Amino acid sequence: MPPISEILGVKKFMAHFGGNWENVKPGTTELADYKGGRRRNLELDGDELNMIDLKKEIMEFMGEDSTELANAMQLSCVIESCKFELTTDNALIEMWKKLMPAVDRKFHIFVTLDPNYLNLPKPKATQPKFVTQQPKSKKASEAPTPPRRSSRIV
Repeated sequence: MPPISEILGVKKFMAHFGGNWENVKPGTTELADYKGGRRRNLELDGDELNMIDLKKEIMEFMGEDSTELANAMQLSCVIESCKFELTTDNALIEMWKKLMPAVDRKFHIFVTLDPNYLNLPKPKATQPKFVTQQPKSKKASEAPTPPRRSSRIV
């Protein structure tokens, strides 16, 4: 009979994105060394944790979805005062085992983008084209009258 695998459960994470690491030195790295950007709460299930789905979830709340972004996205965390790069599913499992919660009782992961991605030309947003002309806004006094029912009985 194969051994029963450990149930990893769900943990609350804080994802930081849009900022940059500053003053990163092995053995002295702290959460505060990540400057700028935004934060978002995440709940991750360790039993379903994988790099592809994690990147998809992060892209959702970044408001972008592209293969280029997924490839340019660099994930990391701070384990034992060292910046730990999250590049594979195995690295995610190692993070799951070693990462300790911060004072806020959350686990923190950090998202940075490859600088080359930031220099790529972005596709231009196009305005939707309407086949028919859009109706002009009407005043309340010009509200359309409801359709009348026929009083004729058949």
